Amino acid sequence: MPLNYSKWDKLELSDDSDIEGHPNVDKRSLIRWKQRDIHEKREARKHKMDELSEEIKTSNILLPRIASLISAVSTNGPKEFSTLTERLKTQPSPDGPAPFPGAPKAPSYDEMILQLLYKVWEDVRQGEGMDVNKDEQKLEKALVKELTGHEKKLGERVKECETELKTLEAEAHAKITSEDIHEGYDSTLVPHKAEEVQIAPSASVPKHKKVHKAAETTFETLNTPTPKATPVELAKEPAPKAETSGYEPEETSGYEPDEPDDDDLDDDDEEDLPTITPALLQFSHIGVGKFQESYHFLQKNQSVLGPGSMDALYLAAYQAAMKKDFKYSKGCVHQALLLRYCEELGKDGVAMFFQKWVAVLRVTCGSFTHCRMLTGNAKAQAAFMKDVNDTSNIVKERASATRDEESEGRETIQLHVENGVSSISFNIPEGPPPPDDMPLEVSFEGGEEDEQPDLAEVRAFLKRRWDIWQGFTPKLRKALESKSLDRVNKVLEGMSVEQAEQVVAEMQESGILNFSEEGIRDETPAGKAAREAAA
Repeated sequence: MPLNYSKWDKLELSDDSDIEGHPNVDKRSLIRWKQRDIHEKREARKHKMDELSEEIKTSNILLPRIASLISAVSTNGPKEFSTLTERLKTQPSPDGPAPFPGAPKAPSYDEMILQLLYKVWEDVRQGEGMDVNKDEQKLEKALVKELTGHEKKLGERVKECETELKTLEAEAHAKITSEDIHEGYDSTLVPHKAEEVQIAPSASVPKHKKVHKAAETTFETLNTPTPKATPVELAKEPAPKAETSGYEPEETSGYEPDEPDDDDLDDDDEEDLPTITPALLQFSHIGVGKFQESYHFLQKNQSVLGPGSMDALYLAAYQAAMKKDFKYSKGCVHQALLLRYCEELGKDGVAMFFQKWVAVLRVTCGSFTHCRMLTGNAKAQAAFMKDVNDTSNIVKERASATRDEESEGRETIQLHVENGVSSISFNIPEGPPPPDDMPLEVSFEGGEEDEQPDLAEVRAFLKRRWDIWQGFTPKLRKALESKSLDRVNKVLEGMSVEQAEQVVAEMQESGILNFSEEGIRDETPAGKAAREAAA
């Protein structure tokens, strides 16, 4: 029976005997030249195949447009031809074939159709020799004839390209190359590791008193104290009881595990909170609706698809909502749902998601692959964005409820009118005190001359008063300028107790906060002594 060597026909092998050259040229150089020639022809063929594929694709897009042009001109006459030409000239669409690496940018599809219309008009005007402004019926037939001819030529060109492409593909697959090497199958077998059997310690007794356990290598003796089990052994799942001669030891170790405290449970919850990684933080700031940036980021950062990423994004969304940063909160929800959709779609979930929701266009030119995003399925995008909006509103409502609960149970400092005080007013400084080199004019009303304060002390007080005023937050200064007690209390409510107490003390120190008492105040020595005694 003759041997069949046909399975080796696709192998391109050489034992150097088929390379014959000039005796003055070394054989190694000839071998390298032949190898380079084979690789250059292979790359040229691959480049030609890419060009033909792109040309076929572009032609298949242009053919339906030319057919619609013929139908429109046949129905509406030459005016439709002029209208289409003007629209393509003033409002061209940017859609076009993807450019080759290193090649100039290709014209768009509308620019190609516009050039065709210019050529058809020029050929009709010069070839037919007619007055285009008078004989519209004849002009219509001439335009339809020229457009039909170009449609026929383009269809024939598509067939030629398809035939040539099939020939080049047959040549490319005639020999096995390194690009054809791929993994046929992969099988991994992890042997199951048998559990190690530990022998329990036992005291030595006569052989006739030993009782063997079924399907076990441990020994248990009768009338022998059982060794106390350790806490670690008791924490494990108990093994099934062995059959003995009816004797069961009643001795126990006395160890009972404590119930976990609430504080321990809280600590465990805090430790289980997901943490957002730097890559995930960058992913969360991409924004809502920016699918192209998200797709490219996921291609470069596979760690974002790891476990816990969705929980970390949801937590970041909740924390942002607590700070009333709803824009960033919605962005986190958007990215978390994007990861959830990709995970639910299976192993190739990322590719499937962007194919269905965003429609990824891949154009391969040689060894270069270019991807760009198209419009995609509008209904799918609307459903996804509805899910994003609903989830974002839920997070927003939950954060608002949490803030309300915290504000109800939190201690605050408020200013209220009590017994003996008729009103609370605010005295706002009009400006900084004059410099030290300028005189300070102060008018003292009442009092003896020796009881009047020192001007240096007054200047220091005014300076301290202005420094305190400048140290207040803009929100607090605005509330004090309004002289509204409710607005001031609202600002104090947003502060901690310590911070609010310090602010009230500084307002009293600087004289900004004033309390007006009811009735007439007794300033006699007896009245002062009475107030001090009451205090």
